[in-house]
Amino acid sequence: MNHMLSNWRVWEVGEVLWNVRKAWDSPASQEERGEALRAGLVQLGPVFVKVGQTLAQRPDVVGEEAAAELKSLQVDAKPFDNRYAYRTIMEDLNHSGPLSPELCPEQCDETQRALFAFFSPDPVAAASLGQVYKAKTHDGVWLAVKVRRPGAARSVALDWACMFVLTKMYRAVRAAYNDFTILADQVASGVFLELDYHNEARNVQ
Repeated sequence: MNHMLSNWRVWEVGEVLWNVRKAWDSPASQEERGEALRAGLVQLGPVFVKVGQTLAQRPDVVGEEAAAELKSLQVDAKPFDNRYAYRTIMEDLNHSGPLSPELCPEQCDETQRALFAFFSPDPVAAASLGQVYKAKTHDGVWLAVKVRRPGAARSVALDWACMFVLTKMYRAVRAAYNDFTILADQVASGVFLELDYHNEARNVQ
């Protein structure tokens, strides 16, 4: 990983979290603090959104009002371009024909058999790390087809490194291993597992 890019990201993350910390330490209400925390996590991207989603379930850590504010992070994210998703599916499954009889992406070979009997042209759900399409096999089995967001794996790897550095610095300064740092470690590890869709598919079989 490029060290200059890593150092830049550590600085960016540190600056945003420092501003959140200042808002958190101010005499503002829990709701205002929760809003500052939510906005900062959204600005930093998927890994930090996942931290916020976890904290939304921990009012014992952030307080009831802040936890309620963070619950807004659990709604569907903005979908990314369908063309990228189609191309990713076709490359991953080594298929160059239509996705379904009604859906032939750019440069697909219309003479080949469609990959699915049905494939939703738009995602049925979108999240911070990917989005989901509904599909039906030629045998009549309905499936959820998940596609990672562009650059998601690289972004997660970079932010995991940043979180490691920043939590290590925090512990050195505060001499503490508190709930925030524990959650950061747990979430970063969990996000990498979420990115492995092949492993997820094996687990649901």
